[in-house]
Amino acid sequence: MKARSVLLIDDNDIDKYITRAVLLKNHVTDTVVSVSSAEEGLAYLSNILLPLEKIPEYIFLDICMPDMDGFGFLDQYVKLPETVQALCSIFMLTSSIDNRDEARAQKYPCVNRFLRKPLDINILNTI
Repeated sequence: MKARSVLLIDDNDIDKYITRAVLLKNHVTDTVVSVSSAEEGLAYLSNILLPLEKIPEYIFLDICMPDMDGFGFLDQYVKLPETVQALCSIFMLTSSIDNRDEARAQKYPCVNRFLRKPLDINILNTI
């Protein structure tokens, strides 16, 4: 089943290009909204609270970003209305090989999976 939309939060243009291409090529969704910072992602979610059909089903979130990192995003995300949180599945998508990052991500109930970059069909098949 296709997702109505995906929000991709990553500061690296090459990673965004790859992730978007994999999602579209494998028919995960027809709509990928890309933003370059955690702040932009929060602003996007805050501005589309209604109608609920516009809330992305999946959020692919990078960890390492300037200013506010992925964990900072998560700290603010949990303050959004529960109706929004119930509609989104968050996947941490990172190049980090630090096991502490994965352990930290697992402490957030809103994070569904911790995935390594680059996203590919094999990773998509696991989710």
